[in-house]
Amino acid sequence: LYKIVESDIQWLPEARQMAVINKVPDEHKPIILWLKYHLRRPGEAMALHRVDYRLENDAFIIPRGIPGREYYEYTKTKKVHVIPCHSEFKPYLLPLIKRPTKYMFTCKSSRTEGKRYTDTILNKIWNDACKKGW
Repeated sequence: LYKIVESDIQWLPEARQMAVINKVPDEHKPIILWLKYHLRRPGEAMALHRVDYRLENDAFIIPRGIPGREYYEYTKTKKVHVIPCHSEFKPYLLPLIKRPTKYMFTCKSSRTEGKRYTDTILNKIWNDACKKGW
């Protein structure tokens, strides 16, 4: 009726992914790598709090998300997810959980509450890296 067509997801082979990720500025690599290694929605990464990482089981508890532009205290599927921390992400984890911020991932240029990332910021970072990394 509205002629809305979902576009196909475009996947990059591992070597090309890493070529693009290596062009992401260092300050933004943690959130990009978290998304790569944990296969979660960007809205869940943007809403992730530092306290959502549980040292006792080395996992992330994902209770909330940002579907679209709205912050919700639940995920898109309304389920809480437990995701083990990927070993490749460990070097980035300790500095993140020691910071005095509410959110796991923050961005200096963000104008949101707590300086959390937004879709617009993440898309710009990724698209700029794609232009440089191909």
